[in-house]
Amino acid sequence: MTTTLQVKLRGIFLADDLPEILTNPVGDIFSKIFSGIGNFFLYFIGLLTNPICNLFSTIASAISNFFSTIVSGVCNFFQYLIGLFINPICHLFSVVANFFSTVISGVSNFFSTVASDVSNFFSTIISGVSNFFSTVVSSVTNFIPYLIGLFKQALETLTDPVMNFFSTIVSSVTNFFEYLKNIFPTVVSTVSNFFSTAVSSVTNFFPYLMGWFNKEIEDLKNIFPTVVSTVSSFFQSVIDWFNQEFPPATRDEQIRCLIIDAIPYLIVAAVLIACICCWSFVLSTGGLFLNGFFIVVKCIYQGICYILSGCFIAVKCIFQGFRGILVACFNGLRSFFFFIFPCLRTTAVVMMKAPGQPFKLISRVAFESNPAGYFLSLRGLPNNFVG
Repeated sequence: MTTTLQVKLRGIFLADDLPEILTNPVGDIFSKIFSGIGNFFLYFIGLLTNPICNLFSTIASAISNFFSTIVSGVCNFFQYLIGLFINPICHLFSVVANFFSTVISGVSNFFSTVASDVSNFFSTIISGVSNFFSTVVSSVTNFIPYLIGLFKQALETLTDPVMNFFSTIVSSVTNFFEYLKNIFPTVVSTVSNFFSTAVSSVTNFFPYLMGWFNKEIEDLKNIFPTVVSTVSSFFQSVIDWFNQEFPPATRDEQIRCLIIDAIPYLIVAAVLIACICCWSFVLSTGGLFLNGFFIVVKCIYQGICYILSGCFIAVKCIFQGFRGILVACFNGLRSFFFFIFPCLRTTAVVMMKAPGQPFKLISRVAFESNPAGYFLSLRGLPNNFVG
C-alpha cells in the first residue's frame, strides 16, 4: 500500500529527469546511489505507515458503524414517537376531510344548479343583444355604400381645383430651378476669377518677399565687416594705451607699485564692508532681542490678567455663595416667624381702576364678587358693597 508520503518522497529522491541531467559517469553513480537511498526510505516508510493506516482504517470503520447504529436507533425511536402522535391526527384529518368533501359536494351541486339557471338567463340576454347588433350592422352596411357614393362625388368635385393648384406649384418650382440653372454659371465664373486673382497675388507676393529678404541679408553682410573692424580697432587702441601707460620693460614694477598704493584703500573698503555686515547683524540681533523681550512682557501681562480675572471670579462666587446663604437664612427666619406669629402675615391685594371714578383704585376681588353693589354705591343708593 503506497501512501501519499511515499509518493512525495519518491518524487524527491527518484526524479524522472535525473538521468537526463546526470549524463556523465559521476552522474550515473550518483543516480544509482540516490535510487538505492530512495528505495530504502520507501521500504522503511512503508513498514512504518502501513500498520498505522490499517489501524486508523479499522478505528474509523468501528466508529462509523457505532455512530450509524446509534443514529438508526435514534431515528427508529423518533419515528415510533412521531407515529404515536401522527396516526390519531391523520385519522382525525381523514374524518374532517370526509365531512368537508360531503359539504363541498352539496355546495357544488347547489352552485351548478344556480350556474345553469344563470347561464340560461345570460344566453337569453346574449341572443337578444346579438339580434340587436345584427340589425344595427345591417343598417350600417346599407348606409356605408351611400356614404361612399357621396365621398366619390365630393372628390370628383374637388379634383380639378386641387390639380390646378399642384400644377401651379410645380410650374413655379420648375421656373425657380431654371433661374438657378441660369445664374449658377455666373456665380462659378465669379468665384473662379476671385480665386485666380488671389492665387496670382500670393504668387507675386512671395518673390517680392524673397527679394526683400535677400536685400536685407546683403546689407547685413556689408555691415558685419564694418562692425568687426570697429571692435578690433577699439581693442587694439585699448592694447596700445595699456602698452603706452605700462611699458613692457617696467610693467611689473609699475603694477607692484599700484598694488602697494591701493592696499590702504582696499583695507578701508574691507573695514567698511565689515562694519556694514556687523551693523546689519547687530540690528537683526537687537530686533530679535526686543521681539523676545516684548513677547515675554506680553506673556507676563496675560498671566497677570488671567490671575486677576480668576481672583475676581473666585471673589464673585464667594460673594454669591454668602448672598445665597444669607437669603436662605432670612427666608428661613421669615417662615419661622410667620409660622410662630400668623398675625404678621399680609395678603397681597390686587387693585384696579374704579369704574366711573377716575384716579381711584379699588379691590378687584371685591368688585368681581359684588359689581351690582358697587354701582349702587356709585349712585348713592343703599348697598352692601365693601371695597
